[in-house]
Amino acid sequence: MCYPSVNPKNLTTHNFKRVSPFWAVPFVLMLFLSCARKPSVSELNELETAIASADAAERKVQSLEAEKQQLEEELEREKQTLRDYETEYEEIKVKLAH
Repeated sequence: MCYPSVNPKNLTTHNFKRVSPFWAVPFVLMLFLSCARKPSVSELNELETAIASADAAERKVQSLEAEKQQLEEELEREKQTLRDYETEYEEIKVKLAH
């Protein structure tokens, strides 16, 4: 079908501005969103299982981080005790040398 103002021999230079291309975007989005495949029940169950596993892993990480913090504090206390003993040892060595 040819429009009265269109020259069929020279269609490349004709400017078709009857419908703004802006309206094509919502139409295409609506088309793709309405045709999207919905997840199956088994896929939803797998997702819930994965979420539960991730939550359990996060709780485990928090627990291990707290344990690590406690061990680091204990290690620092033991290092301080060792430094105290070394200082005491050096003092005794100096006293015995005199």
